Amino acid sequence: IQLRDRLWRTAYGVSSPDTLYGYGIVNAVRAAGFAYALVQTEKKIFAFPNPFEDNLTVLVKTPQSSQVQFSIFNSAGERVLKSNPSLYDSENYVFFWKGKNEKNEEVASGIYLVKVDIDGNSEIIKVYKNK
Repeated sequence: IQLRDRLWRTAYGVSSPDTLYGYGIVNAVRAAGFAYALVQTEKKIFAFPNPFEDNLTVLVKTPQSSQVQFSIFNSAGERVLKSNPSLYDSENYVFFWKGKNEKNEEVASGIYLVKVDIDGNSEIIKVYKNK
């Protein structure tokens, strides 16, 4: 009965029920006593031009100085290129990829995944090499 009362109190129409929706929609999370917050996510990684022919620029925005590492994978999941992890003092870091693998060989046209590790958290974006 206690949870039912909590649910009823979280309904948006509890003070003035109507004939169509009654007491309205309840907020089960609030009724159960959980505290939560909506986290706004901001895009941190930008790749351009996409699609690209020879050179790809990857821009990473971080809120403070961060350790950043880049890895590029082909559509089969094989790693094509990996940068050394580096600590950057700037809030914006730019990585340039010339469309070549670790052996400095031109890679084939197709879809590639750019994985960016920022202080241990990974984000992946998809890019397309066209040539």
